[in-house]
Amino acid sequence: MERVVLILGAGASVPYFDPPLTTTALTEAVCNRSRWTDILQRYHAIAQGANTIEKRAVFDLLDWLQNPGVQQNFEDYIEITDKVASYAFDSTGNTIFHAVVKFLQGKLNFYSLHTWTAVPFLFRQLIAERIEEKHRCETSPRYYDLVAGLGCLLKHLSQGRDLSVVTFNYDDVLLDALSSVGIVIEDGFGREYFDAQDYLNGHSIMGFPHGHCRFVLDGNGLRRYHSIKEANEKRLGNLYGAQIDETRYLLGGSNCYNFNTFMTSGRDKDSSFNTNPFAAYYQRLAHDLLYTKVVIVIGFSLQDAHICRLLVNYRKLRPENRILVVDYDPNPIDVVRSFKDPSSLIYRLLDTVDVHSIPLSGNLANYGYRLQTGVDELNNTGVGDIYLKISYCKLGLDGFLADHQGILHRTCSL
Repeated sequence: MERVVLILGAGASVPYFDPPLTTTALTEAVCNRSRWTDILQRYHAIAQGANTIEKRAVFDLLDWLQNPGVQQNFEDYIEITDKVASYAFDSTGNTIFHAVVKFLQGKLNFYSLHTWTAVPFLFRQLIAERIEEKHRCETSPRYYDLVAGLGCLLKHLSQGRDLSVVTFNYDDVLLDALSSVGIVIEDGFGREYFDAQDYLNGHSIMGFPHGHCRFVLDGNGLRRYHSIKEANEKRLGNLYGAQIDETRYLLGGSNCYNFNTFMTSGRDKDSSFNTNPFAAYYQRLAHDLLYTKVVIVIGFSLQDAHICRLLVNYRKLRPENRILVVDYDPNPIDVVRSFKDPSSLIYRLLDTVDVHSIPLSGNLANYGYRLQTGVDELNNTGVGDIYLKISYCKLGLDGFLADHQGILHRTCSL
């Protein structure tokens, strides 16, 4: 059966919340001293004297991370914290990162009573709690209209086709959209805990390669709870629970310890894909990209190398393979100028799919196609081709959902 792959990036969740759910909003959450004071009080009540976390150590780290000369957002902060905590947890670990730190030994102050072990987990827990708060208090007035619009898109794509939809977002938008139109597709959680066999053998599937706020890893495996609130309570409450139910917040890794047990963040996400469900998500996405002729990308910045590498050879598999990218850009599009600008989405898109040169005249006559024709259409209607078999919609999620059937018919014959 014909298959369509739909990829939802962070931008696909932005309009569902007011104020928008952005990288900046999550960065502010993990840097908020009041939130840290509150979660550390709850953590110590649960830990009951085990693995003390000194607030002073966390605040000193936050002060250093927010130095203008360091990094800029929560993923950078988590990457650094993961590495600091990995070394402090086991400074004798035989990993590449630990070997580098040993060379620089003496430059880090780990404090007398402080243990770093659970700090990366608490960073991720703060993000999950902030997203639960966004769902509870800060959804857009149009949330359910937008959810219904996404649901209609999913229903349209799944009619007479197998659908593979993956989201890199931690929120409930995709789950709410599927529920709004009554679509049930394989997610691997039919037996409460994730089952890789069920997931990999499913026809239509959905995956969360970067994890989800409903996920909790314990001694039985990874479980998805019925709500973010329930998962947040179980995850933190069972940190030091009975052995089989105890929340797992640390895994081994060849580079350093891996803290991506329920939510994958930081800059180095590769190690997450060594364990299920993330290994199954990655394997299935790679597989489905081999067998689809249409890939739709919404709100994805194309800056995650571990995902972009799966698209490098996609256009080379078959001449009819198509990509449609949806983003919001109110300005006129100049593809030649964008191609020269590494910061532009069009540059990253063409680079990702291994297009490394375009004629400055915009004339691809040898292929029976004139680039400027598609660009003119793009600027006039909001949708057009920017290269052979590569379409771009600059209308944003709202504009795309409003006319998704027409746009999909014109660009992808769906």
